[in-house]
Amino acid sequence: MALSNSAPRMSGARRTGLAVLVCVIVVACERHVEQSTPGARVATVEVTPPTATVPVGQTVQLTATPQDSTDAPLPDRPVAWTSDNPAVASVDVNGVATGNTPGSATITATSEGKSGVSHITVTEIPSVPVATVTVSPPTATVEVDPDCSADGDAEGRQRWSAHGPDGVERRHGGGDGERKRPRDRKGLGRGDDHGHE
Repeated sequence: MALSNSAPRMSGARRTGLAVLVCVIVVACERHVEQSTPGARVATVEVTPPTATVPVGQTVQLTATPQDSTDAPLPDRPVAWTSDNPAVASVDVNGVATGNTPGSATITATSEGKSGVSHITVTEIPSVPVATVTVSPPTATVEVDPDCSADGDAEGRQRWSAHGPDGVERRHGGGDGERKRPRDRKGLGRGDDHGHE
């Protein structure tokens, strides 16, 4: 008398589904181990921003992110910064790029032999338009020279007269540029009818 196997048999579809599930779990575990393992290799380096415009004398902060083959970030990996044109844009060990002179430069971040770049354009310092002009003092008082006088002619033209250090009276305006006799200390012309000198 033959003995029958009472254990239920697994269908082919169920076996296939179970195999797929196992594969998914294994792949997920491998990826988790790769991301969390300090020995994971750097595959790429992403630098942000990839491009930037900086006026002369200004700075921009660049950030480098080393990544593994699955694009997962690898923190705490050492990064070296360099510039292909430091006269235009230089960069320090922290990724701070400084514009020095107008032009273009490429900043490179390298980690474990892999590199990423950021293209920097340095521009002139923008000029600031004049908004106001201040004149000092805002008001002033000027005393009139007692030896200087002004009057007008019949046509309304202004005439000025003044006595210079030599005592000679000079007139200006109204078409009159004549010189008159010098005055003595008493204000009289030399050789006048009173005989003063």
